Amino acid sequence: MSVDNVVRNYKQSQAQQLLARLEADESKSHTLAPLRDSKEFIIRIQLSHERHYDQVHELLEEAGYTRTITTHDGIQRDLPHAMFYLRHVQKITNKLVFVALTHTLEEHAKLHHLHDLNPQIIVMNADEVYLELDPSKQS
Repeated sequence: MSVDNVVRNYKQSQAQQLLARLEADESKSHTLAPLRDSKEFIIRIQLSHERHYDQVHELLEEAGYTRTITTHDGIQRDLPHAMFYLRHVQKITNKLVFVALTHTLEEHAKLHHLHDLNPQIIVMNADEVYLELDPSKQS
C-alpha cells in the first residue's frame, strides 16, 4: 500500500470517527439551539481597517445582532472576529438581512465620514450549523 493510500485511509477513518461522534452527541455544543418559528443567520462582515470594528460592532449590537450564540447544551459561545448572529422571529430571507445590513453600514459610513469602510458582507442561514467554539467570556 502506498503512502498516499495510507494517508487517505487514515483521513477517512478520522472523518468517520468525527461523524460518529457528532451523531452521538446531537444535543452537544456543536449545534445551535433554535427557537420555534424563528429564522437564524450567521453574518460575516470584513472591514477595510481594524479601527472601524468597534463602531460597527456597537452599531450592529444596537440593531439586534450578537457576537455570541447559544448552543444546544445551553452555553453561550463567542463567535470568531467579525462574525455576527441574528435570530429573527419573522420569516425573513438572507436577501432582506443583506439589504438591511448594507443600508445600515452605508448610513453609518456617511454619518461618520468613513469613506474607507468598504464592508465585505456574507449572510448565511444558520439552519444546520456545526461548530466548535469556546464558551463566551462575556457571560
